[in-house]
Amino acid sequence: MILEKIHCVQFYLYEKVTITLTQISGVFGPNGAGKSSLLDAIQIAMLGGNTQLTTLNAQADDKTKTTRTIKGYCLGQYDGESHQRVRDSATTYVTLIWRNPKTNRPVSIGLCIAASSDEDKHEVIGRYVADGIEIALTDHISLENGIERPRDWRQFRAELTRRAERVSGRTDEIFYDSAERYIKSFLTLMSRGKDAGSISLFKRAFRFGLGMRFEKSVDAIVREEVLESRPTNVKAFKEITETFRSLRTLVESVEQKIADGEGIIKTFFDADKLEKRSAAWTVIEAEVYAEKSRNDAILATAEADNTYEIWMQAVKKHTEIKNLIRKLESEENSLRISRDSHSAHDRLAVLRVSIEYAKKEVASHKENAQKQINDLTAVVSTLLRHPELEDQHEALNAALTNLKNVVLGTTSKFESDLTHAVELTKQAWKTIFTLNKTLDNELEDKTKEAEYTKENIERVRAGKSQLPQHVLQLIQHLGNHGIEAVPVCDLASVSDSNWQPVIESFLNETNLLALLVDETNEKEAFQLYRKLESRSKIYGVKLLMPSRIQKRHYSVGSVAELIVGENDIAVAFLRNIFGDIRCATTNEDALKGGRALTKDGMFVGRDNFERLRLRPEERRLGKDLASHLANLTSNLEYLEKEIRSLQHKLLRLSPLMSILGAIPDSEKLIDVIKNELALMYQFQEDVVSEEASMAQLSDEDYTALCQKIGETTDKIKEVRENETIASKQEGHTESNFNTKSSVAKQKVLEKDAAFEHAKSKRDETIFDNEYFESRRIEMYNTYKNDWLAMLKHCSEQYLNRDAEKQTQANKGLRMLDAFIHKHRETPGQASLDDWHIAYPWVEYIVEQLKNTELISYREQMLRAERASQDTFRTDVALTLHNNIVWLEQQWKRLNSVLKSSPTFSNGERYEFKRTVRKNYAELLRFVENVATYGTEEDLFGGPGEVPAQFLELLEETTAPGAAGFRSPIEDYREFFDFDINILREDMESGNRKIVSVLSKRIGPGSGGEHRAPLYVIAGAALASAYNLEGNSNNGMGLILLDEAFNKMDMQNIIATMKYLESLGLQILLASPGENLATLTAFMQRYYQILRDAENNVVLLEGYDISQEARLIMRSDLPEFHPELIAQEISAMRGANYKNV
Repeated sequence: MILEKIHCVQFYLYEKVTITLTQISGVFGPNGAGKSSLLDAIQIAMLGGNTQLTTLNAQADDKTKTTRTIKGYCLGQYDGESHQRVRDSATTYVTLIWRNPKTNRPVSIGLCIAASSDEDKHEVIGRYVADGIEIALTDHISLENGIERPRDWRQFRAELTRRAERVSGRTDEIFYDSAERYIKSFLTLMSRGKDAGSISLFKRAFRFGLGMRFEKSVDAIVREEVLESRPTNVKAFKEITETFRSLRTLVESVEQKIADGEGIIKTFFDADKLEKRSAAWTVIEAEVYAEKSRNDAILATAEADNTYEIWMQAVKKHTEIKNLIRKLESEENSLRISRDSHSAHDRLAVLRVSIEYAKKEVASHKENAQKQINDLTAVVSTLLRHPELEDQHEALNAALTNLKNVVLGTTSKFESDLTHAVELTKQAWKTIFTLNKTLDNELEDKTKEAEYTKENIERVRAGKSQLPQHVLQLIQHLGNHGIEAVPVCDLASVSDSNWQPVIESFLNETNLLALLVDETNEKEAFQLYRKLESRSKIYGVKLLMPSRIQKRHYSVGSVAELIVGENDIAVAFLRNIFGDIRCATTNEDALKGGRALTKDGMFVGRDNFERLRLRPEERRLGKDLASHLANLTSNLEYLEKEIRSLQHKLLRLSPLMSILGAIPDSEKLIDVIKNELALMYQFQEDVVSEEASMAQLSDEDYTALCQKIGETTDKIKEVRENETIASKQEGHTESNFNTKSSVAKQKVLEKDAAFEHAKSKRDETIFDNEYFESRRIEMYNTYKNDWLAMLKHCSEQYLNRDAEKQTQANKGLRMLDAFIHKHRETPGQASLDDWHIAYPWVEYIVEQLKNTELISYREQMLRAERASQDTFRTDVALTLHNNIVWLEQQWKRLNSVLKSSPTFSNGERYEFKRTVRKNYAELLRFVENVATYGTEEDLFGGPGEVPAQFLELLEETTAPGAAGFRSPIEDYREFFDFDINILREDMESGNRKIVSVLSKRIGPGSGGEHRAPLYVIAGAALASAYNLEGNSNNGMGLILLDEAFNKMDMQNIIATMKYLESLGLQILLASPGENLATLTAFMQRYYQILRDAENNVVLLEGYDISQEARLIMRSDLPEFHPELIAQEISAMRGANYKNV
């Protein structure tokens, strides 16, 4: 089909014009004359006025490109400004008349456009494709009052409808509202009896021919502009593949569920193992305690036996003393009888009684006086045993020496020593009192700290974080008054653990540890907090006021949104601190405006930014692992030891405080001693006086008897004192024996009970026996018989293993919670609360998945995979092979034309090149094997297994979001990389060799070297789009060349024209005219165009070129007459011969 005529009405500066074209036509004129407007008119008509497809004035570069529009052409805009136009409104017609040279059958296509200067855009009001109808220019014109005007579209449409009905009897499929349907209709019509080819390829190739630029890579240009897409029908393949993908996703989901479940099982297994190990320590502890009880019983029994021997010795000694007393009493009685029967006895009896009384009083008052000195001496000695008074020891030692050397009666010296000693005891009392108060305060603090540590141990065991002492103190204080205060950190958590460190750092301890009280208790809590005084004052703990906390809504992506919890007040308080702060990940995101926070601690404020130090310690929000339990337990042991030590110190100081407090002033003490000494001296005088009287009245015998009785009485008194001591010793040893015997019996009972408990503990406890044996032996080897150390070690190990068990259990429960939400399982509440119940439940779920669902889904997936491969073999691979065969034929035809065309500049030729992509080579061989061997396996072999690339492409092609992915399964072109070989031909031998490829040539080189390949590609692209074969003119083959052969030399022009001509293309070129002489050898008709700038009219003059004229123009061109080259070479050789 040849484009024969172009009718334009009210287009550019033409009111009406018809351009007649031939197989090769040209338009020549200076720049700005309007050459491009004719080419633009054709492309507007061929592309249905679609502004998305048209490229007006395509050859203008970026510096000279005007703002040409379809509206501007309709209104006759002649310069860049919109007011520079020849009409304010227009009804524009552009009609193309095509004709089949063999059948002479015409086809008219075109469109009608309405435009007005009052409107922003033009309107395509009609498109038409009329088969068998030749529309004349006059069909677009109507005469109104003697004036020619464009015909009203409705009249034109009605007339064309009538003509179509007369010609074909049909009126449907003439007019088109859609540019796409219009293009498809006329392309199909222009390729009568053949496939119209790819409409998409036509649009790209047509525009590329107008633009002629390397705006993409050579590979992309050849792939997209030259070659048809020829898509593979992969619908069935994709459906089967999608089934395979769905099943594989299901399998992966089940496998992931199994993996998640096995992760929980592993965690619970570790918890179970640790629980059995902690249980093992309880069994070891019971056995150690039993062994300790056995040892204690043996020691207690031995000690009881020893105390029995001591008791028996005491009984024997007591008996001997009692016998001696009876003997002495008998002697004393005999002596008294002798004395009482003496003649002087009655006369001296009264005097003797008086002397004895006086002597007793002397001894008593002397003892009383000395007791005061002894008591003070004992106190000073006691003070020297207390290291707390070490700085006073020197003075106390000196005072002690003086007190021991005191001789009653030397008044001045004993009074000064006594006074000094009393002063030292008063100083010691002050020191001890101050120390006692300090220790008492310290004991109170340590006791409170121990209580708070115990509370923190309970919190950690419950999965909560520790609380500082002052926070616990305030909670306790409020609780004592009936007000419950709960830390915010117990009521809220962070939904994304990755954000928790920076969120807690931003909130800081004060906000995390804020206490929440009921709204009704706000006032009372305030008063109680304020009244705390002295050592009980607490600072820095926030109490929330629910009545003032507002609940706001925060958008998705905010930090506040990550704070979650069941208590709305606590969550609202923490969220309000963050306000509008966004979560940011990248630098750009953080700095794009407003406040933002990143995971690594960068905080962007309203007008500044800073880096927060992330909290390295335990987390506060949400449940925490019991990782600090061992430290807390160790700290509690230390505190209890400190408390015992302080209690012991206070116990030591308590009696000393009592003693020192009872010491009187030195004056009072001295007065007491003086009074006792005065009485002693008085009774001593009475003894002396009465003994002198008695000596005068008694004789020697009576005196001897009295002396003997006195000695015996003193002896009895002495022995009775010993008997008292012996009696006490007997009672003490008996009591000690009874106590030790009772203890021994108790220890034996405890030993029996301990062994019974150890046996039942071992029988009833589930524990790790291997671990039990190894750790027990190891412990016994380490501690020998240090039972207390063993028991302490057992307790520590139990607490450590139990804490580790609790950590694993909590971890498993968190994993279980995530598992339930992720996989939508619904276990009972008991499983969520007790890992012992959850453990077998998860094992059951995983076992069911492994033995039933996974096997079934995997079998279905494998069947779908095999079906997908079979479909690929039978459907997809054969189609791909046919497309590749088509590519091979297209390649050969294009390269054949290039091979037979004249050489371009520098003896160069071009050749389309394709290279198989390495990663698809195996798949391409398989496709070729399918065509060679068929699709079925047989005795003679087959195409073989589907290669590995198939599975990769299967994944990439059918994956969600893969719409933009180009797969060779769907597009045969993706098997190859494309380029254009540049060959050089030796003038004499005609041999050709590849010197480069076009992709490397782009950049350096002359304009002509760059332009010639563009024409080669454009010609090939349009030939492919039009589906041309050789010189066939059964279909359309139009190529528009604007600024034709600009910067190209004659050799390149001739080679290009012959190439395009050989492809069977109809050529319409526009050029300033410098190449007119060369192009005359090819054209049948051309136009000279000039524009009258003053009157804004275009002058268009057409010229026909006869066959004879073209032959004359070709007669001296070696491209048409190769013999000219041979003659020239022969002449040159002859000239050289003559010169020789």
